[in-house]
Amino acid sequence: MTSWTTLFIKEFRAAKIWLYINALVILLGATSLFFLDETQILLYSMLVMILFHVIYLPVWIVYSIFVEWKNKMLAHWLNLPHSGLVLVTSKFAAGIVMMLISLLVCNGVLALLYSFILEANNDVIIQAVQWFMSEFWVILLGTMIMAILSGSQVMCAVIIWKSVTRFRLLLVAGFLLIPGLFQALFHGTAGYSKLTSWGMLTSAMTEWIQPILLNQYEMFHATNVLSELTIFSLGTMLVQLIYSIMLVWISSRLVDRALQI
Repeated sequence: MTSWTTLFIKEFRAAKIWLYINALVILLGATSLFFLDETQILLYSMLVMILFHVIYLPVWIVYSIFVEWKNKMLAHWLNLPHSGLVLVTSKFAAGIVMMLISLLVCNGVLALLYSFILEANNDVIIQAVQWFMSEFWVILLGTMIMAILSGSQVMCAVIIWKSVTRFRLLLVAGFLLIPGLFQALFHGTAGYSKLTSWGMLTSAMTEWIQPILLNQYEMFHATNVLSELTIFSLGTMLVQLIYSIMLVWISSRLVDRALQI
């Protein structure tokens, strides 16, 4: 068994409690559905499922590092005779596997919910269910890539926080805000569109979502957010994945330099 595999298994076993947290979140989510109508169930269940998994990996990373810090194992972890890349990727990969298990379960639960529980006597409901089923794997892949990006950002930010002694708050805040500022500045430009819009895989702006936009004003904002979150293209996912790999590499280099975290 390689060192990487040993560390991966150790990280995965240490996070068993996360499975119980997942089960609790799914149970609470299922309970809340009794207070919503069919259209709200379609909208909010998809929206919450995606947002939950986008923040899942960052929360897991912070939790994992906090547990090591609380148990006074962080210094030991950093002084193991392995490269920073082995240490960082084994921890990160364990979190990705946990997140992917949760994502598959939640997507599967939604597929069952939409197929067998919602009444098929509403055109919006029927079209939404058909859209979700046809785009199941694209939604899963796109959500996973977004989660990996957010997780790698937070992991790198935590290591930077522990690596510097002055202006750490400003440095971390700036680091986390850079991607959002870049997107805000260049989102509407032709260059940004060419970089990210090729290989379009899906779009939420299909017939089923239009009636919600037109007739459900109280859900307008949530519908727009869902629309943005479910527009997946190969260009966007490739950029996010390359950026994530770069952040993981930066994190490993910081660990290699023995910057105390």
